[in-house]
Amino acid sequence: MKKIITDTKTLAALLMAGAALAACSGDDNIVEELPATPAQHTYTMTIEATKGGDAATTRALALNGKTLNATWQTTDEVAVYNHTKEAVLEGHLSPQSNGASATLTGSLTGSVAKDDVVYLYWPSVNADYTGQDGTLETIAQRYDYTTGVAKVTSVNSTAIVAEDSSPSGGPVLFTNNQAIVKFTLIGKTFATPINATQLTIDAKVNGESRLIQSITYPSTQTLGPITINRTTPTDNVIYAALPFSSEAKFTFALTATDGKYTYTYEKADVTMLNGRYYEVTVRMNDAQPLTFEAREAGASVTFKVNTEVATNGVEYSTDGSSWAAYTPYTPITLENVGDRVMFRGNNAAYATASDNGDNCEFSCTKPCYIYGNIMSLITPTGFEKATTLTEPYTFKYLFDYNNNIDIHPIQKLLLPATTLTEKCYYCMFRSCYGLTKAPELPAMTMAKACYSKMFHNCTALVETPYLPATTLADDCYSEMFESCSSLKTPPAILPATTLAGSCYNKMFAHCNNLERAPYLPATQLIGACYYMMFYDCKKINSITCLATNFYGDCIDYWLYGVASDGTFYKASSATWTRGVSGIPEGWTVEETTHL
Repeated sequence: MKKIITDTKTLAALLMAGAALAACSGDDNIVEELPATPAQHTYTMTIEATKGGDAATTRALALNGKTLNATWQTTDEVAVYNHTKEAVLEGHLSPQSNGASATLTGSLTGSVAKDDVVYLYWPSVNADYTGQDGTLETIAQRYDYTTGVAKVTSVNSTAIVAEDSSPSGGPVLFTNNQAIVKFTLIGKTFATPINATQLTIDAKVNGESRLIQSITYPSTQTLGPITINRTTPTDNVIYAALPFSSEAKFTFALTATDGKYTYTYEKADVTMLNGRYYEVTVRMNDAQPLTFEAREAGASVTFKVNTEVATNGVEYSTDGSSWAAYTPYTPITLENVGDRVMFRGNNAAYATASDNGDNCEFSCTKPCYIYGNIMSLITPTGFEKATTLTEPYTFKYLFDYNNNIDIHPIQKLLLPATTLTEKCYYCMFRSCYGLTKAPELPAMTMAKACYSKMFHNCTALVETPYLPATTLADDCYSEMFESCSSLKTPPAILPATTLAGSCYNKMFAHCNNLERAPYLPATQLIGACYYMMFYDCKKINSITCLATNFYGDCIDYWLYGVASDGTFYKASSATWTRGVSGIPEGWTVEETTHL
């Protein structure tokens, strides 16, 4: 028999309303009184079996595009249960040919009478969905449970003939007792494949599972989550046979691990039908707390926590699930490359206005990657949704002079706050000599000195993040990348058109490998806004600046030490002076409105 099961394309259409399992429980309304000891005979039983549309299934499964095809195999063994007499018949039926339809025949021993209703089961009367390995091949061999319902049309001393129990009769239609789902797992934040070693699946209604783990004759069901284990996963695709005990809208939950990270997914009001095939891409929550991962064996991570500042203390974990209180200043040694330690807390800030060493600060003895969400230090749960800082100096000096850290090449370090506070990131990565890239900075509205000296003297930093802010504050970018001597690529544009005092003061000073300047669209310049902005940037030879009005020391020494010749693009109405506090001597001037 052959099955064609249609695909549902999206997770919303995916997770659906399960058809009731073809029941194997007894009938309480039997009219005919049965003999106390029915006669036992051995019969040859013959039944024509065929596909049942989307509900048809048998052992041999093959994925063809977005349909799942199944065919009878002559090695299949179909068990028979006499529903009318509530007894399993000894023996089995087998297909006489491979294909979508087949004649089932075999020798059975038991009591059978005309008009008895019999249930046909492959591969057995009992069903067990535990122990799946995530492959379609194993589902085909062990978990593709099917049921057909037939009515005995004739019986004699040696032979039984039966047909479908429906009024029209004919070949028996076999129905699939579970949905088969192809899960493709990717991370929601990083969009990277999750090659899970384990996936646990559950579907709950009012907190109670509706997934069937096993069925034992005649009607006992064990409900609970189904866990799939994969020994050596090579991809992010997992097949699952999922039987549902009732038609309902579920809260569908997935938990996956790749042996290193844990990922979760949950969606309410989900439906699923037994007897269907679905292909689903699941964007799992891959939010990680602030994490250090050893790049060399034996790296130690220490968090200097001033509990007078971080009054609620900090917790740490080495596996992402078990957390313990962290004792300030205690080194945590990562014995092997790839070992990690995570931190979380419930403190609004980790520093004060003082520069006398009362800030909280991480250090590492050997190279480590850092990644995860910095907001796990602010709130231990739900940090993936946290975007607001409430206290000044929040992460001031947090990694200051930690020259053994760099951001992970795949996993991101997230600084997602869009509501900032005064000096919240001040000197956060200052003199982190191993830092080669910077995290994304999504805030559109600045606070006073919020990014000031944030990457000062990060001599390995090559590229800056995009800086989208359009509402600036005093000193917000001052000295942000000063002395980043390897920096080559700045943001393409600094989009704010209304500036603030000293907002870009020394922002790129001494970046002597910087190859170009950002586009500067602001027309009104105010006190010290561009002061020494590109001081000693020896390679810069092209700038576009639309300023037309100048105030005070707004451009003092802003182009001191740049290339000896280059091109300056200015607004046609602007009047500039020549020199290091204007347009450099030897540069060509061209007029522009916007590039």
